[in-house]
Amino acid sequence: MAEKLTEFEDIVIAKFDATANEHPSLQISGFPTIKLYKPGNETPVDYEGDRSFGDLVTFLETETGKDLNLKDFKPEEF
Repeated sequence: MAEKLTEFEDIVIAKFDATANEHPSLQISGFPTIKLYKPGNETPVDYEGDRSFGDLVTFLETETGKDLNLKDFKPEEF
């Protein structure tokens, strides 16, 4: 997903290993945990949906208000 979103400079997909890097402000109770940090807001939006590519895209589009142009993309084509 990160490779497909490079045209959006204000969207960063990052991986954080909470088993190796504890942070006092993060409440991690299961893995994988997906959190969205919006600019100017230190409180993350927790993602509770399905881990499918389509659902993740829908979540990002809803939360960012952007059309990511990934509706027809098939992850298996990577």
